[in-house]
Amino acid sequence: WAMSYLRGPLTRDQIQDLVDQDPNYDAEQVAAQQLAAKPAKLEGGEAKKQLEPAVDQQQLVPDSVDQYFVEPNDRIGEGQRLVYRPALLGRGRLHFVKSTYKVDQWDELTFLSSISGGEMPNEIWDELPPLDRELDFSRRPFDGAEFAKLPGDMQKSKNFTTWKKELKEFLYRGQNLEIWKCEDLKLYSEPGETLGDFKVRLEQQVSEKRDDDTEKLRKKYAKKFQAFRTKIRKAEDKVEVEEAQYRQNRMSSYVSAGSTLLGALLGRRTTRSAGTTMRSFGRSSKDKDDIGRAKDNLEELQQEFEDLEVEFNEAVDELEDKLSVENLEFTDLKVTPRKSDISVEDFGVVWLPWRIDESGIAEEVY
Repeated sequence: WAMSYLRGPLTRDQIQDLVDQDPNYDAEQVAAQQLAAKPAKLEGGEAKKQLEPAVDQQQLVPDSVDQYFVEPNDRIGEGQRLVYRPALLGRGRLHFVKSTYKVDQWDELTFLSSISGGEMPNEIWDELPPLDRELDFSRRPFDGAEFAKLPGDMQKSKNFTTWKKELKEFLYRGQNLEIWKCEDLKLYSEPGETLGDFKVRLEQQVSEKRDDDTEKLRKKYAKKFQAFRTKIRKAEDKVEVEEAQYRQNRMSSYVSAGSTLLGALLGRRTTRSAGTTMRSFGRSSKDKDDIGRAKDNLEELQQEFEDLEVEFNEAVDELEDKLSVENLEFTDLKVTPRKSDISVEDFGVVWLPWRIDESGIAEEVY
């Protein structure tokens, strides 16, 4: 229970801090005791092995190249070993700028090119995804940790110069910022915003635009509807006038015919009266035809009004379909970083901690 709360192996700096806090510690005395101690006598192959110290892999890294040590994120248990394995670290800073898309963003991307089988890959950076987590770095490795063999390519400073140059080119050619454009609304997504999130954000704006465009459509058709209502009202008045005139003329014809008949019975001259009566009946027939034409005109106007209503409803339905988020047209745009703003912030050999148990099974602890 108590051991589960312990941090794990102490670093060299932490040990020094503890020593400095001990008032009884005498560094010179300890050094003298170490010099006075006599090593045990070794013979044969064991003696030869003792005289040939193991190569310090850290010392093989060129002096001009930075080294980074990643802090283990888990404790090293009893019977387990901490082994650092080399990799190539590159951290770049990029500037994405595109005023048309309203984009002005700085990004930092970290890349780790791991070593496979003790050899560097042919293409260091190609198709390498950026690291998706933060690494904790320490100034020096854990005491007692072992180091895996450093590849020969990583022992030559000129190679690091080439790899750093390739990293800048990779950042320019291989990285871009995805932006979505809504063609119908002329709007752009935010940097890093997915298409799904962009559509959700557009729901409210699409609804408002749909209401505005529908209102504009109503106003546009309102003038046409009003014009037809005026024509229909006039056509109805025309029918009423023609019918009234027809009834009046028909009544006059009947009265004239009665007068002519009465005059004939009384022995009066009827030639002129008979002609007048015939003309009156002729006008009545013409008025009846005028009523028919007025009614036909009225029916045509009413039919055109109904057709206009259908056209308006179809336009509203088409507008609603067009301004539905699912039916909007989206274009996938790519923004490349500005080449002159690309910089490599950190670059060099990074030592990654691995935990190896007694059976030799290795597990990354970073």
